[in-house]
Amino acid sequence: MSKTLTLDVHSAPIVELATISGELLTDERRRQLRARFDAGELDELEFDAIVFRNGPNANHFRFREGDLGAFGASFAGQPFLRDHDTRHIESRDGTVLESAHVVGAFVQTIRLTTQRGMRSLLEGQIDRFSIGWYYDGITCSICEQDWLGPGCPHWPGRTYTDGKGENPRTCELIFEHPRGKETSAVNAPAVPGTTILAALCEHKESLMSTHTAPPAGAALEAPSQPTEPLAAAAGPRRPRGRRAGPGCRDGPGAVSAPPAPPPAAAASPEPVIPRARRSGRRPTEAFLRRRPPRFRIRRRAPESA
Repeated sequence: MSKTLTLDVHSAPIVELATISGELLTDERRRQLRARFDAGELDELEFDAIVFRNGPNANHFRFREGDLGAFGASFAGQPFLRDHDTRHIESRDGTVLESAHVVGAFVQTIRLTTQRGMRSLLEGQIDRFSIGWYYDGITCSICEQDWLGPGCPHWPGRTYTDGKGENPRTCELIFEHPRGKETSAVNAPAVPGTTILAALCEHKESLMSTHTAPPAGAALEAPSQPTEPLAAAAGPRRPRGRRAGPGCRDGPGAVSAPPAPPPAAAASPEPVIPRARRSGRRPTEAFLRRRPPRFRIRRRAPESA
């Protein structure tokens, strides 16, 4: 069973003059429609446009000729968006009413239903179109294998030759079983084709880092062994238990706490050595380890005049 991938892809924008009722949307026609729009006489606006042309492109992808008919028709009923923004409902300006593949191009009839969308078309802001689509897989044109799988070492746009160094061919990505997702009004990017290539190549690099089977002819480096944590190397930690009581020996089942390190010598103030309980003897060293000495600052009383 095929699994639909969720990586968003779209075509490079193309510039086309839209038509309304079979007439080109010229400047004079725009002014007439603007007057009707400002008067509140337009509730919706339909126009025809070519939104995609099949052929060589800067993205180095293509579709199979046998899929173009069904692919073009699958856009009917899909949303018309701004900048391929599928996350926000306010980015939708209308719906694709009809779509068909005509001589290597997708021709669509689009209905605008928002005030912002109609104003953008009449003001000349909507004049570049791009499509987005779903697909079941990507095939490499060089090795005819799954381009996202571990067996394909090729990259789109690069030229490869056979074993004799002959028959150079450029790698292209073939989208399998494409289906229309949306049509968008967009602006032309500064560098055509960079968006889709960057997204796809980044996705493949992330998959290659998790593949266990290396591609044919690829050299791999053995990963280094993980370093054990310092706590594990030093042995298990001693469980922390409760002492039987302050200044007393451990009772049955109690865990002795590790002896505290001796306090650092301080010039001032000097530590006050506590006296042993109910005895005039000085405390033993074991008693001091269990109860670290406390520091107290003695203030000299003011001398009388």
